[in-house]
Amino acid sequence: MTSRSVEESLIRFLVSHTRYSRRDLSEYIQAGKVSVDGRVVSALTVRIDPVRSVIKLNDERIQKKSQYVYYKFYKPRGMLSTLSDPKDRLCLDSVMHLFPQLVFPVGRLDRQSSGLLLFSNDGDFANQVLHPSFSVSKEYQVTVSEKATQAVRNHLSA
Repeated sequence: MTSRSVEESLIRFLVSHTRYSRRDLSEYIQAGKVSVDGRVVSALTVRIDPVRSVIKLNDERIQKKSQYVYYKFYKPRGMLSTLSDPKDRLCLDSVMHLFPQLVFPVGRLDRQSSGLLLFSNDGDFANQVLHPSFSVSKEYQVTVSEKATQAVRNHLSA
């Protein structure tokens, strides 16, 4: 008996196997920078066989991941929640060497915030955590330097 793999959307495959956003990948596909089995594709609706198809982005083969990984990282205050910064400020790129696999941040925190960030190579997981349609609640603890008025507390708890 032969096993049949299930087709999936090319863009979905690329989101879960690269660091690029869905928007960036859409632009790459439309610009003809993605090929499937040696043929350049430019349509966003292309479906692929994730096991058998040879997918290339900018002539670099994108391999199917054998397993997903999930890491916790405590982001300190002053670090940007981005992988690159044109102003050369401290950002998440400075800690990427800590991870043995290619991963991307799942979420973000403000520059002056500190706290838990997740990193993973699982695009579906990231989408389910971040996309508003999944209604994943997030909890934040805020410390302020001045005592908040009752009106401010009411506004924050609404």
